[in-house]
Amino acid sequence: MKYLLQKISFFNYKDIIMNIFNYNEALQNTIELDIISKCLEHDGCWEPYQTEISKEILKDGNNIFIDIGSHLGYYSLLASTYNNQVISIDCNETYINLFQKSITENNIENIKIYNKLVNKEFSLDTIIDINSYIKLIKCDIEGYEIEFINSILVRLEQNKIENLIIEISPELRNNYSEYIMKIKKFGYFIYDLGLSPQRKLNSLTTLKSLNMININSVENMKYYISNLPEKQSNFLFSTKNYLLL
Repeated sequence: MKYLLQKISFFNYKDIIMNIFNYNEALQNTIELDIISKCLEHDGCWEPYQTEISKEILKDGNNIFIDIGSHLGYYSLLASTYNNQVISIDCNETYINLFQKSITENNIENIKIYNKLVNKEFSLDTIIDINSYIKLIKCDIEGYEIEFINSILVRLEQNKIENLIIEISPELRNNYSEYIMKIKKFGYFIYDLGLSPQRKLNSLTTLKSLNMININSVENMKYYISNLPEKQSNFLFSTKNYLLL
């Protein structure tokens, strides 16, 4: 499969050269990869809404960002432009190789990539100290999010993770609600971000202006999740009430 170089700019902050696959020559069985590469090739952006949220959380820099399921490194590269310490985890060597190429070509020194599979044996403790304060974790690993949540429950209970964005896919797992309510008991606010709408990126965006849906008051979380409009969504768990900022 061929790839191409796509130069993208994160809110005019810094131009980044990113290696993506040529959509027209991509293998038909790599549907997700096709979509991401196509969006980056045509729009210079993937998931505009989540991009804005991530940028707002990470823009002050000098924080830790962990990218679980880093894929081609889009969110990791975004975090790195704001001078954050970035830990990227993926188990697909094809993605990792292209991601590493992007890191090298941009002379980036604040990203570390780990080729690891997230399963029942996975432990973040082997990568980063248990007492480290993590500004944001993004987790998109196609149904294995529960295994990852299990591996960080102690950190969540101690509020060592300020923000956690997880893709929720009830058709892949039926026990998301159990873990969501467990995280809520640790004092986290829960927001349903939905799937990224086609909105114009705005460098003047604030977290309060993003109109996130606070679902802390939802009584039947299992029913709520099973009836997501598009059978999938992205949830943000945060120690902060962003609607009051």
